[in-house]
Amino acid sequence: VDWGPFLIVDGKNQFEKSSTTWECARTAIAQREDGIVLFLVIDGLQDHSKGVSYKDLANILERYGAINASNLDGGTSTSMVENGAYVNAPWNGFKPTFRWLPNAWIVSP
Repeated sequence: VDWGPFLIVDGKNQFEKSSTTWECARTAIAQREDGIVLFLVIDGLQDHSKGVSYKDLANILERYGAINASNLDGGTSTSMVENGAYVNAPWNGFKPTFRWLPNAWIVSP
């Protein structure tokens, strides 16, 4: 699993004052103070979603109560599946791209 950069550390948004605007597909993992783990997957470079910057990603997770958060490898390295169906649309810049991934985070009720 590819990690980084850290977005929120001990409740401090690491990109609060950032001027970066590079928007693309992103994936993040975060934890709230009560221990709940959050996953966020955002498609990018497509008509339905241009993606987000690191600053945007940190701000979204902060709104959901994240006190620690890190960017993960997004884009075609992320497939989100619910009840056997894809809920995101990985895109390689030219076409939808679903590929075998060597690891997984599995969330069970």
